[in-house]
Amino acid sequence: MTPPVLSLITWSPFVGALLIMFTARHRPLAVRLIAAVATGISTLGSLWIYAAYDREAAGFQFYEKLPLVPPLGISYELGVDGISVLLVLLTSVIILAGVFASWTITVRGQEFYALLLALVVQAHRRFGSVDPADLRPLRD
Repeated sequence: MTPPVLSLITWSPFVGALLIMFTARHRPLAVRLIAAVATGISTLGSLWIYAAYDREAAGFQFYEKLPLVPPLGISYELGVDGISVLLVLLTSVIILAGVFASWTITVRGQEFYALLLALVVQAHRRFGSVDPADLRPLRD
């Protein structure tokens, strides 16, 4: 059994966003550091799954499943295949670079970093999703 690395990659920015929302507005360095650490954890996890990914095996790897409401068939499922492992890695690296590129933001930095981390949570969830219904484009 592998550790839940995909969940760590997906939810560490969410925890970072929550911490940022509860950080005092007069501590912009703390906000930036929380964002950098949260995205750094995601990037390290993404690098680890990229290095550990077995290119010869078919199907999803690093599969995680947690039944939420079993009678209704609702569950939390994550896994990566060949293309999504690259998308997860690319997303992590770009967001980490984005955090450092926006280091000088002074106006409403707390909101900016919290929303940036919320955005990356959604991207990681989308790229790591196993459910085919989750992969369809969103409709009105």
